[in-house]
Amino acid sequence: MKKLSVIIPIYNVEKYLRRCIESVLKQTYLNLEIILVDDGSTDGCAKICDEYKEKDERVSVIHKKNGGLSEARNFGLKLVTGEIVTYLDSDDYIDANMYEKMIKAMKDKEADIVGCGTYIDYEDGSTKIKSEKNEKVLNPEEALIELNSFSSFDMSVCNKIYKKEIINDIDFPVGKKSEDYFVMYQYFARAKKVVIINQAKYHYFQRSNSISRGKNVTHDYIEGSKSQKEFFEKNFPDLNYVGNTAYAFSYIATYNRYIKNELKMTNEMKKEFKKEVRKYLKDINGNSHISRSKKIQATLFSYSLFIYKIALKVISKEY
Repeated sequence: MKKLSVIIPIYNVEKYLRRCIESVLKQTYLNLEIILVDDGSTDGCAKICDEYKEKDERVSVIHKKNGGLSEARNFGLKLVTGEIVTYLDSDDYIDANMYEKMIKAMKDKEADIVGCGTYIDYEDGSTKIKSEKNEKVLNPEEALIELNSFSSFDMSVCNKIYKKEIINDIDFPVGKKSEDYFVMYQYFARAKKVVIINQAKYHYFQRSNSISRGKNVTHDYIEGSKSQKEFFEKNFPDLNYVGNTAYAFSYIATYNRYIKNELKMTNEMKKEFKKEVRKYLKDINGNSHISRSKKIQATLFSYSLFIYKIALKVISKEY
């Protein structure tokens, strides 16, 4: 049994931390190293971490000055001793057999990376499931296409496991939000084989005050998508249309955040966003790996933000 190192960055999540740690300790796969990185928490998280360290010898704790999620993950990665690595956000939790299922798939398929579906759990108790209908075994090019198809497979680093040598020298960008978008394409490009199992095992908890759902809107998603686009141009030129599509939709997703959070955009910014999406409309409409609705969305966005905004509000009410 190869050792799996689980890196859990922690910052002021006292309400959810025990649930997260317990879900790892209850795993049916036992050969675990659980690295709790207390990123300068000011609530009771530090005490909880130390408590679990005393309870289970598989748990190690690092208390450090606050530096953000990316720095905490990078810090934890430098300390792993396992041959396989995964990340878990401290307000999320996992099914008891998640790691056993994924490591079995890694062994059986001789894969470098294995991903699973997710439960999207909301504070009101409701849940949505994002999962593939069938298991997929992909080469690097196919995996990069799947990663950017806006389907059930996503850019999160947390619902996946990795062979250590694949990710060991790739750092998360410190000070950025949407940090996963800066590294996932690099992980997949290095993997000889990626497997996606057709089961949801990871519980992604949508709390209103989380980093990803905060009121501030950054353009880090656009920057991350741009870095992927440039990476494709250099290393996977046949996938330029995929990188261009993802880059264009990073503008749409960022605009959606402005609208959702009721924040103002300058007219110059609106013109820039429309221009960037329209520039890649040919690649979007010719991309057979994204849905027809996504193509309509991009077309509408590039020609009329007024109509797009109305449509977005109508769709939001329906869901």
